[in-house]
Amino acid sequence: MKKKLIIELESYQYQLLLKQCNARGWSIAGYLIWIAQQESKRIEQGVN
Repeated sequence: MKKKLIIELESYQYQLLLKQCNARGWSIAGYLIWIAQQESKRIEQGVN
């Protein structure tokens, strides 16, 4: 249940950030690198 909620939230954030990326002209590769950085920060903080 929790995992599904996280996936839905991530999906929503992805849609939102994709719009921002398009507005800023970011590449998908740059976006994916950014996501990985955010994910590693969240893991370091111990927030699941």
